[in-house]
Amino acid sequence: MFRILYGAVLQLYVLIIRLVSWRNHKAALWIRGRRGLQEKIKSVISADDRVIWFHASSLGEFEQGRPLLEALREQLPDHRFLLTFFSPSGYEVQKNYPKADLVTYLPIDTYRRMRKFVDAVNPEVLFIIKYEFWYNLFDLMRRRHTPVFLVSGIFRPKQHFFRWYGSWFVKNLKAITWFFVQDDVSVNLLAGVDYHNVERVGDTRFDRVAGIASEPFDHPSVPGWAGEDPVIVAGSTWPADEELILRAVQQFPSLKWIIAPHQVHPANIDRLLQYFPPETCRLSELSPAFNGRVVVVDSIGLLSRLYRYARIAYVGGGFGKGIHNIAEAAVYGCPVIFGPNHRQFREALALIDCGGGFTVSDADRLLEVLTPLVTDENRRNEAAQAAGSYIHTGAGATNQILKKVLPYCSR
Repeated sequence: MFRILYGAVLQLYVLIIRLVSWRNHKAALWIRGRRGLQEKIKSVISADDRVIWFHASSLGEFEQGRPLLEALREQLPDHRFLLTFFSPSGYEVQKNYPKADLVTYLPIDTYRRMRKFVDAVNPEVLFIIKYEFWYNLFDLMRRRHTPVFLVSGIFRPKQHFFRWYGSWFVKNLKAITWFFVQDDVSVNLLAGVDYHNVERVGDTRFDRVAGIASEPFDHPSVPGWAGEDPVIVAGSTWPADEELILRAVQQFPSLKWIIAPHQVHPANIDRLLQYFPPETCRLSELSPAFNGRVVVVDSIGLLSRLYRYARIAYVGGGFGKGIHNIAEAAVYGCPVIFGPNHRQFREALALIDCGGGFTVSDADRLLEVLTPLVTDENRRNEAAQAAGSYIHTGAGATNQILKKVLPYCSR
């Protein structure tokens, strides 16, 4: 009965996506990208290949799993690596990711579609990043005795696994060979439903951001433009964030700003160039001779490296569904500021506790937080050291996981 109801809900979901796809670009990509999956697999993967499969919901989850994928790739050069995404926001950015032999969408989790996909791939091991607990996929893995590992998992009391109606979903977790989770709350919740194949290793994303921070990078124009002036990098911003930032730009004439909006389509970039004070420049057109105080990033892929120029960072999203990646800013040892919708993010709470992170609810609070960080160098240095130490002491999850899973991948 549950399988029938589950399948009906999925079919309804697909129908809704199809209905809106004519006017929603993301929905259209979601539908179009799932066409011809079997042909894509056959063109890359043969029956004799030993396949290691990584699945991520979207781009953020991929970045968490990336350090482990690349470490395994180095250890197992004769294996084929499959990377799947559920969302276009992950697939469209990483569809040419060179460390995977094939990057594609995950099929809809109906039993027939998922079985065809799994039979074609015939994975030796499956890695699920953070979440994505698909019922038929897990059921097939369990029946095939295929090892499944959850990487950087995080569980919360309000999830359906821990509700009165969650027994079907809890049973499905039997497919998971080992849970690698981020915190003790997750360990305890899983123990409460009788899962003890759990290890708290932390967040593999810390390894990823630490790796990026250690890579050489020197933008051709930013250092010359910034000079000796303090720079604030505001990353993944939305209009609600930019309202606060505008007040801060006006209040602190000694600061220079690099603003990287979450949406970089031309209309949004043009809006920001008009929104902020005169002499605002696109990053792609920046030269050391530019005299303005605001630079708008008009491309993707640079933000995690631009944070190295920040004296202070502001990470957007906290006035919407939730903050974006604060670890990629904190790793450079700079205080991180973010909006109020951060409580479901463990690293945000930890940064606040250690003194490296600050939450703001409006423009007045942003000015209140910025003032001591801008005017008191000792205060800023204390916050910077706390932020950097939190990330670097939390790194190392990838190696812990690698030791545990390698025997399953090299049998």
